[in-house]
Amino acid sequence: MRFPTLDASLLSRLVHRQRPEGSGTCDAGYHEGRKTRRSLIYRLRRRTDEVLRCAREYIRRPVTSVLDVGTADAAMLARLQGALPGAVCVGVDLSTELLAIARAEGLPLVRADAQALPIRVASFYLVVATAVIEHVPHPFQLAREAAA
Repeated sequence: MRFPTLDASLLSRLVHRQRPEGSGTCDAGYHEGRKTRRSLIYRLRRRTDEVLRCAREYIRRPVTSVLDVGTADAAMLARLQGALPGAVCVGVDLSTELLAIARAEGLPLVRADAQALPIRVASFYLVVATAVIEHVPHPFQLAREAAA
């Protein structure tokens, strides 16, 4: 099956229009749901397992540092820290409410926009951004920031 080719500016405009104004961050309800709703528990486990599988398959050396962009309540970040002993794991999110909840994990957290990361270029070995791109107004900017 052939799919039509869309240029980047058209795709960016289409994706941006799909999001209601003010969307982009989750709240404490999301955190609570991740503890009780089977679908959210499953997604967290599946995404974490997929990140770890890809890290093992594509990165031939030990992962020494991880940046989790859109870390939300840092649940995945905590799991990654447990699975990657010795790695420095840092989370970035825009939601003050979720970062306050996540601080209980004791992991380093930064409040920042995923589209303008306050991180030095090439300072993390692995950058993770799961289920984030649909929440940002400019997905290509997120990709540029994560790749830098």
